[in-house]
Amino acid sequence: MIKKIVQIIAAAALVLLMPVQAAAAAYWSGSSVYYPDKQGVSWGITSDKITKITSPGRVYSVSDIDRYSAYMTNEEERVGNSIEDSFYWYNQSRLAYVKLFKVNAGSEISFVFSKEFYVYCAEFDRTFHMLEDGDWMATGDKRRLSSKTAWIMVVFRQVNGDTSLGGGVDTKVDAVSIKNSEAAYVVFEPFKYNFKLNGGKQNGSATDYTKQRLGVNSILLDTPSRPGYKFAGWKADSGKIYRNYLPAEYDKGIFKDTTFTAQWTEITAADISLDKEYAIMEQNCGDTLKLTAKISPSDALDKRITWTSSNPETASVDADGLVTAGVTGEAVITAVAGNAKTECHIYVMGFEVSVPASCEINKKYPIKVNVYNNGMDGMAGRKRVIVDTEQNVSVTRVGDEAVRYNVSAEVSKTGNGNFLKLAEGSYLADTTDSATIYYRLVPDDDINRPGDYKGNVNFSVLID
Repeated sequence: MIKKIVQIIAAAALVLLMPVQAAAAAYWSGSSVYYPDKQGVSWGITSDKITKITSPGRVYSVSDIDRYSAYMTNEEERVGNSIEDSFYWYNQSRLAYVKLFKVNAGSEISFVFSKEFYVYCAEFDRTFHMLEDGDWMATGDKRRLSSKTAWIMVVFRQVNGDTSLGGGVDTKVDAVSIKNSEAAYVVFEPFKYNFKLNGGKQNGSATDYTKQRLGVNSILLDTPSRPGYKFAGWKADSGKIYRNYLPAEYDKGIFKDTTFTAQWTEITAADISLDKEYAIMEQNCGDTLKLTAKISPSDALDKRITWTSSNPETASVDADGLVTAGVTGEAVITAVAGNAKTECHIYVMGFEVSVPASCEINKKYPIKVNVYNNGMDGMAGRKRVIVDTEQNVSVTRVGDEAVRYNVSAEVSKTGNGNFLKLAEGSYLADTTDSATIYYRLVPDDDINRPGDYKGNVNFSVLID
């Protein structure tokens, strides 16, 4: 720690002022009172009572300070002196709190006070000889006492300007401001902070734990975890929420033993998506489709999904997102998780195909294909309606089955004479939309035996 530079200068100046200093030193009287030198008397001080506090407790308030007192030096050359030779009147920027605190040797203490002040504590042994001259400290600083320390005394210093320890420009100590400041304490024992995880875990453990805090030293707070929840901070007994760390500053609400309880905010589904925006199904054939939902964030507590259909007769949906096609039409399947929802448009495709009940050779017949709710142009997955028949049909003369001719199927898109033979591997119709094509049977050779002929023509319909 940095010593106050002006003190060193003042100490050097004492070489020239030794007669004055020696003749007017502050000193003990009856082990409970010391008397000021002429400078102290000029400030209106005739004597100061020194009180021994043998049981200061965990925290001691020094807010009862009410006047200027002698400066308890922190010059190293005075280490070893008796307490009578440890006071001197420097200027009104220092103020000794004239109470001696009984302490445990080797213990750690801390100071809590308004930020415009610095403090140090002089350490004395059991015979009241100075062991340590002390260093300037800011609020929240801790000091480990020596192994022989039995008593300490606290000194305040007020500065402005440079706030680095030991720096700054001295200003007159205002005892009233010290007395009226929000915090002016010496802390002798740490506070106990109990941390309740409240259903969470820290480093995999669900066990509540305790930390200690001496005064207002900064403490880094843990961030526990809990599935389905977001950590929202630690709630103190006062009701205040703390996150990340406790800063090195006075906070009345936790300047004592305190319980901190982990606070949790439920993670709700913010978004939901489906693996399909739309689907095309086939009517009345037991066609089913399993929709898969993805919830974001993935660690949402409640992942339950509610499924509904806008038109259950066309497409029903169960609690697991399984869609079953019904009658032709359209339906919107809605999936809801928390406040998030998404939709899938279902088209249940239907069709009708009309074919002739009987055919005459060389006569054309319309094959009508009506397609309903088969999605929209450009959509993937539209259903194909395929109408097929034999390329060749054998017909026999009625009453004389030995007379046989071969006829071939021909097809035309318009029926205006542009008929072509049905090629191998091709179909009468292969369409995703409603369409009409024309069909006829044409003999491969001239039929030179008049009469009635018969044969079987088969039509088949396939949905792909």
